[in-house]
Amino acid sequence: MKSRLLAMTCLLMATISAKAIEIEITAGTEFDVKTINRSDVQTGERSIVLLRPRVASPSLAQGVEQLPEYCVLSANMTLNSNRGLVIANHLLCVTEEKVIVEADVEGIVNTVEGENTVPVECLQRSNDRCVRARLEPSNEFKFVISEDVTLTDQ
Repeated sequence: MKSRLLAMTCLLMATISAKAIEIEITAGTEFDVKTINRSDVQTGERSIVLLRPRVASPSLAQGVEQLPEYCVLSANMTLNSNRGLVIANHLLCVTEEKVIVEADVEGIVNTVEGENTVPVECLQRSNDRCVRARLEPSNEFKFVISEDVTLTDQ
């Protein structure tokens, strides 16, 4: 009985490991991203921003035509003068097979016009500079992967 159970367990593990999922994304691939959460930040601090990514032009995408439906791009935001500097650091997706794939990423979130900082609502000023600001949900920006990335299952 034990040997049969062990054989079935080994077969199951081999089946699971044979279904490894990888999604490759080539440097330069552009994404449309939308903020998911409200994020407040103060001068000298970082705040976490969660973004929902979509491949900007699937027909022109380099290395990936679509991401799985459920993805979150994590980024850090700091204040840069009177605007937010948002730098992406991690991409996590759940595939149709309910497998989590993820990878560390690098790149700056830009405005649709291509500016390297994003507009924020200034909540507090000091010496004509914004020292506390807020980025609201549903803002739309662009994100370009700066290095090749492979999302792998966990």
